[in-house]
Amino acid sequence: MFLGFVTDTRYGWTAVCHERFGEVPQQVFLGERITIAHTDDY
Repeated sequence: MFLGFVTDTRYGWTAVCHERFGEVPQQVFLGERITIAHTDDY
């Protein structure tokens, strides 16, 4: 949810990050090979 918020241009964080760091945040998903199957509640 955080990345959804910070990458949403309606909130202005992409402009702030571009101004301060020269880059904008972006979401990266590499597929099922990096996800963990949760088999226990905790």
